[in-house]
Parts: sequence; structure tokens; C-alpha cells
Amino acid sequence: MKRLLLFLFSCLFITACSSTTVSDGVVEYSGDGKDWTAKYIYDADLYEEKKVNWVELEYKHQQEPLPELKGVHIELESREGILEGNLADMVVETEGNKIRFLVGTINRTMNKEDKIKLNLEFSDKKDKIVLKHR
Repeated sequence: MKRLLLFLFSCLFITACSSTTVSDGVVEYSGDGKDWTAKYIYDADLYEEKKVNWVELEYKHQQEPLPELKGVHIELESREGILEGNLADMVVETEGNKIRFLVGTINRTMNKEDKIKLNLEFSDKKDKIVLKHR
């Protein structure tokens, strides 16, 4: 019985220590969808100061105009919850076929192993993107 408990404790300890917590600098999580590429940019200093970070979207159809911001609804799903909203209601920067917007806390701490699911609804279309550390 003692061996079994020791084995289980060792497995839990190794598993808990295997995550790499990001606490300094800038780390990007990125992914590709059918119509968009996306990046979540975790900036430890910006997060510490304002509890926000940037998401960048790039519309793949460069020959088409960007969808209107009021018609773009986003949902970010992480291990700690879901953030959602309409881009027209957010702090947004646009340039060419790129959109940058601020989001609140996705996770209290970010691990390099984290995956963030981004769902976009725009112009009667849907795009799903999984963002991973690269």
C-alpha cells in the first residue's frame, strides 16, 4: 500500500512540475483557421500593469475588404473560462488585413502547454482556430 501511495504521489509531483509557467517577457500562441490566422500575445509586463494582452487576427482573403468590426463576434476559450464579445465594443487597431484587439485575462498564469480556442463569427461564416505556443 505504501508503494502504491508513493507511486501515485510521484506521478502527481512529476505531472505538476512538467508544466512550464510563463512569467517573464513576451510569448506568442498562434494558429490557423480557414479564413483567419491568429496570435495571442502574452506580455508579462502589460499583463502585470493593466491585466490585458493583445490578440492579432489576419484575414487571409487579402483581395477582399475586412469584415465590418460590428459584424465580428469572438469567443476565446481557455482552461479557466470563456471570454466573448463583439470587436466593435473593444479597443481595436486595424491595418490592411490585420486586426489587433485587447482582451482581459485569459488565464491567471500562462503555461507553454496551454491551448486557447478562438471561435470567430463574421459575415455569416464561422472559423475555429486553436492557438498553441510556437
